[in-house]
Amino acid sequence: MLTHQLIEIETKQKWLTVSEFTIRQVAATDEDDTGWRFQAILENASWADLIDLEFALRYYDSGGEFIGLDEGSYFRPNEIARHDDKSISLYSDIPATASKGVFSLKAKKTDFLEKHGFFLFAVAMLVAALLFFLGMFLPGGGAERY
Repeated sequence: MLTHQLIEIETKQKWLTVSEFTIRQVAATDEDDTGWRFQAILENASWADLIDLEFALRYYDSGGEFIGLDEGSYFRPNEIARHDDKSISLYSDIPATASKGVFSLKAKKTDFLEKHGFFLFAVAMLVAALLFFLGMFLPGGGAERY
């Protein structure tokens, strides 16, 4: 049976880490549920919020052959705020011949404009309106007076 010690963590993004993880059996929620869960705490060490989180637990037999996987994802609005963490619980159907597991994950960073674009647009419109109205009342601005 696959245990905590036989699971490797794989991420190519140094700012996304797994601080803790376990594999355990809980009460099954329905007849197709094995009751096994891979549970982990994911940490975001970046300056940006993380979105579109994707993860998979791949299984290998004793000869190193790939024998299956369980996968999951969290898409917006389930983001991980900067310098925060998120817990996940992945339903797992662990093959009986599994002798190794590899948990891999990836996510995207939100960019500044995506996160604050509407606010920046509103500020720009407010500044433009303010300049327009100030221009109406400054000498030489607005309509000429006779």
